[in-house]
Amino acid sequence: MTAQYATPEEFQVLTRLGLTLNEARVLMALYASENLTAKSVSKASGVAREIVYQIIPKLQKKGLVDELVTTPKTFKAVPLENVLEVLLQQRK
Repeated sequence: MTAQYATPEEFQVLTRLGLTLNEARVLMALYASENLTAKSVSKASGVAREIVYQIIPKLQKKGLVDELVTTPKTFKAVPLENVLEVLLQQRK
């Protein structure tokens, strides 16, 4: 599943838990593939690459995305259970 094929309900859950629509798109793109570069995230999510470069550090700070030590840099989403737990704790 790519981000463009994620259901509206999946995006709605993530946005209700505090993510912006673009943050949810980036996160879903990372779930659709193992490890992605920012360029690949942009392509898969439909979010402009410049915006992806702004969003990824925010998702990292929230504990939702990990950066892998590769050249070029690649990113992966943390397990879904962790994402939901983190977002629910941040809402409290």
